[in-house]
Amino acid sequence: MFNYCFGCPAEIFPETAIITPVLPVKSFKEHCDEAAPFSGRLYSGMMAVKNGVEFAVIHCGMGDRFMGDAVLLMDIAPVRRIVFAGTCGGLNGCRIGDLIACRNAFNGEGFSRYHADSFDMKKVFDTGELIPAAPAYTESLIGFLSERAPGGAVFRTGDIFTIGSLMAEERKNVIGIEEKGFKGIDLELSAVYHAARRIGREATGLALVSDLPLQRPIWDQPAQKEKNGYGNGLRQLVRFSAEFAVL
Repeated sequence: MFNYCFGCPAEIFPETAIITPVLPVKSFKEHCDEAAPFSGRLYSGMMAVKNGVEFAVIHCGMGDRFMGDAVLLMDIAPVRRIVFAGTCGGLNGCRIGDLIACRNAFNGEGFSRYHADSFDMKKVFDTGELIPAAPAYTESLIGFLSERAPGGAVFRTGDIFTIGSLMAEERKNVIGIEEKGFKGIDLELSAVYHAARRIGREATGLALVSDLPLQRPIWDQPAQKEKNGYGNGLRQLVRFSAEFAVL
């Protein structure tokens, strides 16, 4: 199964892996000294070396299931630490281009329930679970970002709500999520944290605010200032993820 999904044997993986739903693998090449690609039926990426330290970058595509399965498959690989590098819709004062170190992720997964006649957002809150990142590893990430984030960057910490459908981001649902104090909404992180906990691996997450569901949804044309903020944040997300992976 591992070879089928990744196109390479599990034993060649290093101890640290960056896992991403959206970032192109090639964007990490300028942040490593060596790179060897791999490609399977589900996942692709590269084995990289930076400053003599090995790490992997795994591209999974969007959605909780592919991300969760990729982490579960790491159970037979030497990977011990997992860094999620993704995007989210920002809430509670976040701006486009901000970076969020994700302490916890709420399991709001499940496509079908959001589109059932009996759907009630309260049921999602009542039945879901707040899944923590690895505490010590996340504190290390926060300390790392506090030292390296340039003056123009906005770096935040907080919890992410993982929703089961992009089409479920209706205004009333998003307002309810914001009122619970979440900093962002994504489609993957709770599955990553849950799967890592299941196989006994350390996982942490860094998310770029790509849109503002209540003010500037993803389909709206952003202003030039927001485009600049997103581009700057995207570059920082890639660079910080690669630098943190080799600490």
